[in-house]
Amino acid sequence: MEVVGIPFDPGMLKLAMSRTVSVAQMVLILLLICGQQVYSFLGLPPPAFHGTLEAYKWQVGPGAWFVGNIVSSTLLNTGAFEIFYHEREVFSKMKQGRMPTKREILDTLSKLESDLDEEQEG
Repeated sequence: MEVVGIPFDPGMLKLAMSRTVSVAQMVLILLLICGQQVYSFLGLPPPAFHGTLEAYKWQVGPGAWFVGNIVSSTLLNTGAFEIFYHEREVFSKMKQGRMPTKREILDTLSKLESDLDEEQEG
């Protein structure tokens, strides 16, 4: 028996939200590193909050990195643990709300195996 793990799709909305968080995180870090040059290049005056960012850049930068990564990974985490055998569901953590027991998996696989044998004979 071959066991293959595949990622469970978190959905388009959560994927878009995660990417938005990542982009915001990178923009904030870019502004911390070279904010004055970015504003000069765009021909804009620095906003009022930029002085605060500059003053606390060694706290804001790592904070943006860590918090952004936590939020992004939380959005992508589905908690899924789905088991299928010959495209038939053996167990679904998404439906049951819990992890399966070893006995539960083995019993269900045994039943599915006998069902498949009966289908092939009949």
